[in-house]
Amino acid sequence: MLSTKNTYRETLQLIADILSFKNSIEELTLKLSSSTIDWDQFVTIASDHLVLPTCYCRLSQKDLLLYLPKDLVLYLKEITHINRNRNHSLMTQVTHITDIFNKKNINYTLLKGTALLAGNYFEDPGERMVGDIDILVEQQHIHIAYKLLLDEGYDSTKQTLRATYFEDKHLPRLIPSHFIGAVEIHRKVLTKPYKAVLENEEILKHKTTINKNSIPCGKNLFEHSVLNFQVNDFGHFYNSMSLRSLYDSMIIMKTLTTTDTRFLKLPFVTSYISIGHLFFSDFNAVSSNTFRSQLFLKRINNKFLKKTTDILLKKSMLIKLICNRLFFFIKNNDYRIDVMNDYKRIFLLLKSKF
Repeated sequence: MLSTKNTYRETLQLIADILSFKNSIEELTLKLSSSTIDWDQFVTIASDHLVLPTCYCRLSQKDLLLYLPKDLVLYLKEITHINRNRNHSLMTQVTHITDIFNKKNINYTLLKGTALLAGNYFEDPGERMVGDIDILVEQQHIHIAYKLLLDEGYDSTKQTLRATYFEDKHLPRLIPSHFIGAVEIHRKVLTKPYKAVLENEEILKHKTTINKNSIPCGKNLFEHSVLNFQVNDFGHFYNSMSLRSLYDSMIIMKTLTTTDTRFLKLPFVTSYISIGHLFFSDFNAVSSNTFRSQLFLKRINNKFLKKTTDILLKKSMLIKLICNRLFFFIKNNDYRIDVMNDYKRIFLLLKSKF
């Protein structure tokens, strides 16, 4: 009789067991010994969640790589090696940037993956996949900091009407000429209307310094790791999950002696915890939202339901955005003129969305 391959949910659970610091290693060993694992699905899902190198590092740390197919181990090892080298290059770039900021007394702090690398949160620097270098800068220093990087050979990306009339979290993205990482200088860490949940002033006030690099304190790092996915990446709106974000949260939680109970009771935080709780025993001590977790399970167990709800949610968000822009179009004469001058690009963009 042929064995049945793992379902999508079972593969998610396998990856979670690999990443976890508290899930049973004995049960994980039995799972890895099974012939039912769909390794192609494992690679696809782990890649989608940006945790392939993390899986390799965690399996290595748990001495469980011998249970994986040899060709897969070689592939994961190479991916992790590339990521580790990239992170080393990114941190060289970060040191260059922070040296400039420190000399000019710029009040800043690194954010997200870059902050976690600078803070030595990972046993292996190859664990975390990092995109841009995100830096929060105090409002009075933000344009000075931006110009300093322009003077260092960074190029500003071309901006659309959105950046001209609507304030983004960060200034135009900076592309380096001699480094590998794009840089985003943040004026705030959260989009409206959630900005007050985690204020820039609080993060900068309580920041800490490690090897001359400023990073948020553990409490703020944890809060931002949750809110960045739930708010900025619409995790709460779509009731979705990011294994990379959850892993970041678990890494930070290990270093915290206490957590802010008021923060943990916020709706978009309990929904995050509830989905994490489905797969990780690391979240057992934190209260969660049962309705949210059950809704998540229904969506991942029914491809048609997930696809349909995702489409409806995306359309509803787009319609809301169009209504807001239309109101501003009526109210602001300069915006009307610029929109009419740029109507071809806008029409093509709307056409692609619908």
